[in-house]
Amino acid sequence: MPPLDEGWESMGWDDWADLAQVRRRLDQGADPNTARDTPPLHRAAEAGTPEVVAELARLVDDVDEEWEGHTALFAAVFYKNAAAAKVLVEAGADPWREMIGHWSPGRLNLAGPTPGLFHVPRGQAVLSWPERAAAAEARLLNAALSSYEVDDNTGLACVAGLGVAEVIRRLGAERLTETGPGSLVDDIMEDPMSHPMDESARVVGVTEVPGGCVLVQPWGCTPNMPGLLDPLTEGTIGYGYYANPKGAEHGSLMVNGHLQRQEELGLFPPESWWGWDYDGEVEYRRCAALAMDVFYAYLLGHSAAYACAMTGLRPADARAFDGTPDQWIRLPASWQTAASMD
Repeated sequence: MPPLDEGWESMGWDDWADLAQVRRRLDQGADPNTARDTPPLHRAAEAGTPEVVAELARLVDDVDEEWEGHTALFAAVFYKNAAAAKVLVEAGADPWREMIGHWSPGRLNLAGPTPGLFHVPRGQAVLSWPERAAAAEARLLNAALSSYEVDDNTGLACVAGLGVAEVIRRLGAERLTETGPGSLVDDIMEDPMSHPMDESARVVGVTEVPGGCVLVQPWGCTPNMPGLLDPLTEGTIGYGYYANPKGAEHGSLMVNGHLQRQEELGLFPPESWWGWDYDGEVEYRRCAALAMDVFYAYLLGHSAAYACAMTGLRPADARAFDGTPDQWIRLPASWQTAASMD
């Protein structure tokens, strides 16, 4: 067995399920309260077994200590680790303590897969009807897109209220009617690098779904670029997404041709929860405006489902994302110039 380093630095996601390793590190002097970044109890709450969580919970100074605006119990709920959450409550964690976006772990959990996990005290605030409706819609989206896995270097955009014809009109694009073997589309799908980037970047698939349309480019970031989203979101809303091969997932919310926010998806806490105080230190805000961001980040673990939720699209299945598009289009050559100026 290789020697362990001091502390928790080399612990991977799966290691938090290894009670023997956690105990060895504690015996060697690892601090149960602190680490270089995320505290060990928070990490265990995300990915650990009940036994590991119980071991750390009995050793920490405060089972409800907040790190970056949330407790270990909140992390367990967010990552849907119900067994860990139950252990933390038994160790004294408070499921009804409000934190990020005015959510408590207990109230957030009511929208998840184990709503009966915590006792709800008499008079305790529960989910509102709009929140219940949002949770129900999220479950439908997650189920509809459960078969879809976003590949690296894929770009997509969800736009409310537009069909294929209006997308073509707004972008000044042309329909590509030849898509079979030997066609431009087929060649790019087979080997995107065989074509100049300024040519392959102009080819995008468009599919109509209930509520609007989905644009997909399996080989590039065009759907998430302002040069495409600006004209498409005039008078409406759109969300662009790009799965960067370097590891980051980038999202852009556009409303009426204006960028509302850019964010990196897959972070916890999500990037949109972050703020800055006057000293330049990170501050995890508790304002009510963050409530739905927290809610959707919890409910929608799938990036495509998140993009649909942001724009009100309700696809019945994943065909718009991983099937043959309703229409392949080619953007005008002038699009490259316009995009580079944004």
